[in-house]
Amino acid sequence: MAATVGDPEVDDLVELENERVAFGDNDLAVYQVEIMNSSRDSVRLEYRARWFDDDGIEIDDVTRSWRPVFVPGGSSYPVRAVARNMKAVRCVVEIRLHDPEYN
Repeated sequence: MAATVGDPEVDDLVELENERVAFGDNDLAVYQVEIMNSSRDSVRLEYRARWFDDDGIEIDDVTRSWRPVFVPGGSSYPVRAVARNMKAVRCVVEIRLHDPEYN
């Protein structure tokens, strides 16, 4: 498990807490982490999940894309990602500021 803030501008705004992985009924890994907004201001972010196997090799995922999220000031938002196959056992979440030009 690992969570990362991929944008230096975001480092001072949010923290990632309560990271966990569980395995569902279908034996796929489910990753969850909470984005904690430590500022008073609301923030628009984007996140994406990257999955890796036991050997640390990234698992290709053509559906991986940045997903927008709105986190009010002083609150948290749970981010959840489900593995694409049973080989995926570790997840990294990348976070950046939302840029409407990319959507």
